[in-house]
Amino acid sequence: MVPVAAYNSYETSQHMSCFEGTRAQLMDDIMSWINSENQTKSIYILSGIAGIGKSTVAKTLAERTAESNTLGASFFFSRDADNRKSARYFFPVLAYHLAGYNGDCARRIWNSKPNLQRSRSHMKSKNDL
Repeated sequence: MVPVAAYNSYETSQHMSCFEGTRAQLMDDIMSWINSENQTKSIYILSGIAGIGKSTVAKTLAERTAESNTLGASFFFSRDADNRKSARYFFPVLAYHLAGYNGDCARRIWNSKPNLQRSRSHMKSKNDL
């Protein structure tokens, strides 16, 4: 697994969060989108040129949603880390964190991949030897 990809990992904690009062309108817009009952779009894309503060905004949002227990998972890419500069670990990490966050998600993930059950039981029996 890639624990350093989470918003609260040591590596990610070295990056700043937004200062209080900065990016207030953007943060309010995104939080409104997150909390919307009538959400028609399931992905919010934060885009812009390098250095504009996208990662800072994303980290701040992750912190705020974690505080309110609405963050299911996070993954912070990094061009400097081999295990975070491609999407190779993205879905496994999100599935792992979502399964830990919500029991229903865990059951759905478990049931969606029958080979996962077999490989886990194989790993367990192999480790028990």
